Amino acid sequence: MTITFIPNEVAIADLFHSPDGMVMRFLMERSSRVQDAARANIGGHGATGVDNSTGKLAAGIVKRMLPAESSVMIGCDTLRYALWVEVGNGPEGGRIFPVHSKVLRFTSGGQVFYRTSVRTSKPTRYLTRALHLALTG
Repeated sequence: MTITFIPNEVAIADLFHSPDGMVMRFLMERSSRVQDAARANIGGHGATGVDNSTGKLAAGIVKRMLPAESSVMIGCDTLRYALWVEVGNGPEGGRIFPVHSKVLRFTSGGQVFYRTSVRTSKPTRYLTRALHLALTG
């Protein structure tokens, strides 16, 4: 007697790559944990020096399903400064100087400021510190 195993390739592909498949549901559940923790990290729980008065950065953290790769991407793809908050914007203790003018101009809290230079920001790692939640049960 010979037993032959014939895998159902469509069912296997559905299991791994379908948005409703078991693998993608698991990944979305784990990524929600990371997303929630990253938002909490921005909300003042460790993100020192981050002005979250508008809530744009926390609201901008999204998760995107990538079924073809059986993966989920978590991040902020709508705000230019999101990466600066995560990794900092220069060496610690460094300075940023204007390139095309004599002063830097920026607005904070509705008030306009002019500076000849500003300090670089330290990294907050709001997303990196939350990634361990993808692995824990």
